[in-house]
Amino acid sequence: MGPVLILFLIFGYIALPNPSCTDKKQNQGETGADCGGPCAPCELKNPKSIQIFWVRALPLGNNSYDLAAFIQNINEVLSSKRLEYEFILSDRFGIILQKTGRSFIFSQDRAFVIESNIKTDRVPAKVEFKIVNPNWEFKAIERPNIVIGRKDYKIEAIGEKKMSVVETNLINRTPFNLSETEVRVVVFDRKQNVLGVSKIILDNFRTGTERTVKSIWPHELKGEIGTIEVEPRANILDSSIALPQ
Repeated sequence: MGPVLILFLIFGYIALPNPSCTDKKQNQGETGADCGGPCAPCELKNPKSIQIFWVRALPLGNNSYDLAAFIQNINEVLSSKRLEYEFILSDRFGIILQKTGRSFIFSQDRAFVIESNIKTDRVPAKVEFKIVNPNWEFKAIERPNIVIGRKDYKIEAIGEKKMSVVETNLINRTPFNLSETEVRVVVFDRKQNVLGVSKIILDNFRTGTERTVKSIWPHELKGEIGTIEVEPRANILDSSIALPQ
């Protein structure tokens, strides 16, 4: 090999750019082009969409509805502390109402999304649900340890008016206080049809303490009660939620 060729190879090697996370190549120990290894996780670069299992609009009377959806985050390491979503109610004439909101979801998590007592001026024939902005971040986190005790369903009467009630006990076994805890309740019949949904906010749920939560519907739920799902959730992705003792 002549000296001219050697010099050409040396200068050519020096001129090559260093591997980076933006060179559109899979190098420097990456698991995909510009992701994994020393770069951001590939899942953050190409997140999977949230799955939507079902969505419902449940009439309360007086043109009011409880809206609910059941969703799943199949991403292994991505969570969202500010999950933006939208319910859309429509009839044959078009859109009646669009209700936006925010929730949160952990990695590999399933969750109910509930909007309570939404008023409309027309009877909806169709309800849709979509994620507007997931706001993903690379964070796999352990869920708050909130233990669910009894789940009692009963009918209470005030005069001639009957109301459905679900009462449950919760114990906060996380090692810190929770400034805000959402308790989402979904009542199913024996065929897994949704009969009623509820969302209650608990303030200052202190570690080691027990709280009783009561969900009330202004009417008797129609159908044979099958299962009751109680989902206590605290957005500990938000540093303002988990507080020291």
